[in-house]
Amino acid sequence: METSLAQGFNETAAAAYAAFPQELKKLVVFLTPSSDTPVYVSPEVAAQLTKSTADIKAAVEKVANGMHDRGSIGTALKKFNLAGTPVDLIALDRDNKRGAFSERYTQEMRLLFTLDHEIGHHIVKNGYP
Repeated sequence: METSLAQGFNETAAAAYAAFPQELKKLVVFLTPSSDTPVYVSPEVAAQLTKSTADIKAAVEKVANGMHDRGSIGTALKKFNLAGTPVDLIALDRDNKRGAFSERYTQEMRLLFTLDHEIGHHIVKNGYP
């Protein structure tokens, strides 16, 4: 499931980028916990990302811990410093079962819904609380 889920996230993010290239030009999507490899990186920011896997892993771990502490399945962060590069980050917690979801929702359904929701934060004017 992991590979197909990551591929689905990549395809969803790529389609959103194609529809909203200006709003998502710095988009990076991670599936946590313990992933230092993004499932999607927009073309405009890919070349700017540092090659420091340790720095990226530490930054993603910090975000994942914050999400876990809040009981959040996803987060959208604007101008997040990802190892020295400002990106518009979306992180999704594949292990978190909390939230406003019915037990009938599969993990994949919850995560895809949350990905779409977090993308909305980046594309809607004033889409952040």
